[in-house]
Amino acid sequence: MSNIDFYIQIIKSYGYIAVALSVFVESMGFPFPGEFLIVSGGIAASLGVLDLELVIIFTVIFAFLGYNTGYVLGRLFGDKVLNKIKRFKMFHPDRINKMKSFYFKWGYKAIFIGRFLPVFRTYMSLLSGIFKAPYHVFAVYNFLGTAAWVSTFTFLGYLLGENIELLNTVMYSFKGIIIAIAALITIFLVYSFFIKKDNISD
Repeated sequence: MSNIDFYIQIIKSYGYIAVALSVFVESMGFPFPGEFLIVSGGIAASLGVLDLELVIIFTVIFAFLGYNTGYVLGRLFGDKVLNKIKRFKMFHPDRINKMKSFYFKWGYKAIFIGRFLPVFRTYMSLLSGIFKAPYHVFAVYNFLGTAAWVSTFTFLGYLLGENIELLNTVMYSFKGIIIAIAALITIFLVYSFFIKKDNISD
């Protein structure tokens, strides 16, 4: 049984709530296979198990709420976390400020694009809260990115639902490319903020 088959069985047992809760948990900041559940929801819709429109509506709502929850958690507890880790040189306040400046230069676009990138999708809401991004701006990019992400993968599952083997191949190829892109971005960010020599003193 492939991963897609496994997720479809979960959806057949628990319906819309399986897809909705999976994206909610991932969007809060916990690693979870959200994309595979969304695709599986699209497949379930193509098989007549679920309604396509309701899959999209429920998933968008819960993913949006999950990102909002992550944002609130980051906003409430971010300062406490930063105060605890700032004694480590790699999290020196100057370095955190540098990261914050980078976020406000690119972060809003990253909220949208990051929906399609593993790791970034999971933690972007928390970072937005920690850096106290204006909520109204965060909410707009959150909704737009969420709607695009959910619609893309739901329709992918719906259109290719009759050929699960092909869909598995497409998903794993896509996942491999996206992970490679995410890894390159991560390496660049780690180098820029934690390895590259700077003037930060002890």
